[in-house]
Amino acid sequence: MGGHHAISGTAGALALAGTTGVSLGVIDAGSGMSLASFAAMVTGAALLPDADHHNATIAHSLPKLGPLPSPSEIICRMIGKISGGHRHGTHSIIGIAAFVALAMLLGQLRYGGLAIGAAIMGFVLTSFALKALKLSGPFSVLPWGLSLAVAGFVMKEFDTDPFMLPLAVGLGCAIHIVGDMATTDMCPILYPLNPKAPKGFEHIPVLGSCWNDKGSFGFPILGNAGSIREWILCLVFTGYVVLAATTEAGIFDPGAWATLPHFDEIKTGLTDPLG
Repeated sequence: MGGHHAISGTAGALALAGTTGVSLGVIDAGSGMSLASFAAMVTGAALLPDADHHNATIAHSLPKLGPLPSPSEIICRMIGKISGGHRHGTHSIIGIAAFVALAMLLGQLRYGGLAIGAAIMGFVLTSFALKALKLSGPFSVLPWGLSLAVAGFVMKEFDTDPFMLPLAVGLGCAIHIVGDMATTDMCPILYPLNPKAPKGFEHIPVLGSCWNDKGSFGFPILGNAGSIREWILCLVFTGYVVLAATTEAGIFDPGAWATLPHFDEIKTGLTDPLG
C-alpha cells in the first residue's frame, strides 16, 4: 500500500544513513538538515515504481491546472508506456537501473551550492509521498505549496555529492520492490524476461511460493497487500521512524536509559527511602 511504501522508505533511510546509536550509519548522508533532505528523497522514491499507472493514487498527487491533465498524471502515463504497464518494468532490476540513471543525470544539475536536479526530482517525489500518506489535503494549493517548499529545502540542503541523488532514488526503489516481493503478488524482477517456474515447482515446500507462473519472484510472508501482517510491520516502521527522528534531533537519548537506576534499586528506594 502506498502509505506503507512511504514509511518504509523513511525507515530505511534513517536506518542506513542515521548518525546515532539507533541507526547503522552505513551511508554518509550528513546530519541534521542534510540527512532530513536525504530521508525525504528516499521516502518519495519508495513510491516511484508505482508511477506506472495513470490511475494510480500518486498519479493524482498534483491537481489539474485548468483543462489540462495534472503534471503527475502526465508523468505516470509516460512511465507506464515506457515500462510496459503496471507492475512490469518499474518493478524490476532494469527499472531500478533506469530510475537511477535518470537521477544521475539530474544529480549533475547544480548551480553553485544549489542542487537544482535534486530539487526537480524532490518536487515530484514529495507530491507522490504527500498523496500516499494522505497529507495533500482538500485544497489544490496545498500539494503544490508543500512540494515547492520541500523542493526548495532539498535544493539548499541536499548533499553536494552528485551521486547522493541516484543513491537515494535507488534505495527508495529497492525498498519498494522488496516490500512488494513480500506480498503474494511478488515482482517480475527479471523483466522483460518472465521465466515461468518449472513444472511441479509449486509443490516444493516454502520455495514453491517464491516463484509463480507469471515470472514473478518473492517471499510472500506478508500475504496479500493490506493484510494485518503488513499493518503490524508498518506500525513497527512508524515507531522506529519516531525513535530515530527524535534521537537525531536530540529530543530523546536512548543512551540515557543505561544511566538510570536498576529496577531493584528503584524498588529498594521506594520501600526503604532512608536507605
